[in-house]
Amino acid sequence: GISWGTRIIPVQKNGDAVCFVYDISYSMNAKDCPDGLSRLDAVKNYTYNLLSKMNGISISVVLAKGDGVLAIPLTDDFAAIELMIDSLSPLLMTSAGSSIGKGVLAAINSFPQNTPQAPHIWVFTDCDETDTSLLSSFESATRFGYPVTIVGFGKKSETLVLAGDGKTNVKTALREDKIKEIINETNSKN
Repeated sequence: GISWGTRIIPVQKNGDAVCFVYDISYSMNAKDCPDGLSRLDAVKNYTYNLLSKMNGISISVVLAKGDGVLAIPLTDDFAAIELMIDSLSPLLMTSAGSSIGKGVLAAINSFPQNTPQAPHIWVFTDCDETDTSLLSSFESATRFGYPVTIVGFGKKSETLVLAGDGKTNVKTALREDKIKEIINETNSKN
């Protein structure tokens, strides 16, 4: 006779896997992107466009703000990724400051060991980091063979933005030169 049911079958997936690391520090609220967009809104638009071209690629999401937290483990569920992108805000984490390096370390840990997929880490940031963990995290990614791509947002000239206390104005800018220096130092060591 006919019978119905389900059977779980393990599937090995090849191809690419990408971890999106989002800098959600308060400096990302600076409105110095084209059309008066905040850096964070520009990041959202940019990653929506990326998603439309990423068929067959597994994605994880890490939030970086004073710490790095895996928000979405590696998945093919783009609807979940889009929901996370919609909700990106400095209010998602209570950690103070910005630690892009801790975000990169969390991204490294988001990939399963011995994965058949080729891991990539894409960091969306203004590079305005308040600790010094980025160099060591880049070196860790290099040891694992995980390429890290930095996608910078904002202007190189300083802009005022309201800090997390809601009272203090601080100057922020796209710290492109700082990130290039860290990349060059990582490349020279490896």
